[in-house]
Amino acid sequence: MPKLSAENKELIAAAVRDKAFACACAMLREAGWRRFTMKDLAARMGVAKGTVYNYFRDKDAVILFIRETLARQISARIRRDMERERDIRRLLRRIILKSIEGMREFRFLHFAIGDVVMRQSSPEGAFAGDAAMDCVHGALAAVMERGMKDGSVRPGDPGLMAAALHSSLMGVEMGSRFHGGLDTNSQKIRELIADLLLRGICTEEK
Repeated sequence: MPKLSAENKELIAAAVRDKAFACACAMLREAGWRRFTMKDLAARMGVAKGTVYNYFRDKDAVILFIRETLARQISARIRRDMERERDIRRLLRRIILKSIEGMREFRFLHFAIGDVVMRQSSPEGAFAGDAAMDCVHGALAAVMERGMKDGSVRPGDPGLMAAALHSSLMGVEMGSRFHGGLDTNSQKIRELIADLLLRGICTEEK
C-alpha cells in the first residue's frame, strides 16, 4: 500500500479536526460540558476512539482546540475588515457588535472553556502560552495602532487597549448572564454597549 504524502496527511488531519470541531460544538450545545466524553465524540464523528486520541490528548485538549480555532477565525475576520474599512470608529463599532453577537452565539462553550482555562492557569491567574488570546489581541492591537496614527483612538499602548477592550466585552457577556435587563439579543442594548466602549477608546470627532 503506497504511503500518504505529507500534504495528504495534513489534508486528512485538517478534515478530522474540522469534523471534531463541528461535532464537539454540537454535543456541547446539546448536552453540556459535564456529559461530554471522548467516547461519545468518537461515536458522533463516526471514527474509532483511538483516532480521536491521535489528535487530542483528552477532552480538555478538544476545548482548547475549539477556543483556538474560534480565536483564529475572529482574528482573520478583524484583519479582513481592516482591509475593507478605513474609518476606525466604524471598524471598532463593527468589531464590538460582532463580538457581542458571537459571544452570545457560543455561550454554550463558556463553562467548558472557563473550567479548562482556570484549571490550567498559574497560581497568579495567567494562562501560560495563550496563543488563542494572543491571536485576537494582536488583531485588535493593529486596529488600535492604526487609530492612534490617524488620531481617532486615544494615545496609549495598543496591546493594552486591545486586551482591555476584549476583557470588557467578556465582562458584558458575563454580566448578561446575571442581569436580566442586559439582554444582548437586543440591537438597542448592543448599540448602547458599543457607544459606551467607543467613548472610552476614541477621541472626540471634530
